[in-house]
Amino acid sequence: MTKTMSTVFAGAVLTSVFFPLTSIAACLGGQGNQDTINYQFRKEQAARQGPEMLNKLINALDTVLISKGDDPGFSNAIQFAIDRQYDQNNMNIVLENNPPLTNAADFRARWKFLAGQYVYRKRNITDWVVTNYVEEGPDCLREISMYGVGMSFGVFKPGATILGSHTSRAWADFDRFTATFKERTIGDWRIKEVVQITEGSYALPDPDTSLEGLYPGRSPLTPGAKAVLDLSDPAAGLSK
Repeated sequence: MTKTMSTVFAGAVLTSVFFPLTSIAACLGGQGNQDTINYQFRKEQAARQGPEMLNKLINALDTVLISKGDDPGFSNAIQFAIDRQYDQNNMNIVLENNPPLTNAADFRARWKFLAGQYVYRKRNITDWVVTNYVEEGPDCLREISMYGVGMSFGVFKPGATILGSHTSRAWADFDRFTATFKERTIGDWRIKEVVQITEGSYALPDPDTSLEGLYPGRSPLTPGAKAVLDLSDPAAGLSK
């Protein structure tokens, strides 16, 4: 039951509502009782909203990589990504072992270069765990740090430089991420920092060679077509 206190002042009756002190402490600085329902709900909400916003940004950057680097598709998508940053003049985005991108101009220049190297790229971050969570100030503005893993698929343009640890034009990567998301105002999440590292890269068949040519009898339009790896073939090293 909510406790109330009535105070008579200048003939008026004022009623005050008392909330649990632990909830107030958690709201003001994140140092209160972390077992309160309110605190846990806000933390779980942050753990969902931060990655959701980053995935939207990654989808925008995938669009950047299939653009020409100077068309409306590039400009709109890159601006969306820049607008998601907590401080466009003090960014911390690290891609592999490259120097950090620290401002909007660096960010735009890097992705314009990459747009000239790719035919296609699709990245997904599939799993996240929380590594740190705090609430600050009277508005309970939240900051959450997370560790994520995911996969990428990509194809470089013919004649383009094979970047990073890749050994072929077409590839599949396993990636890891560390990211920090921070609210600018209540519910307005921004990216404070992101680090992306490729843990493993695997070459895929050259996209100029058809799948049918690589694997005779393998066609998605042929009912009962054999799989690329025939599990019944002893040479495949697998049993039935």
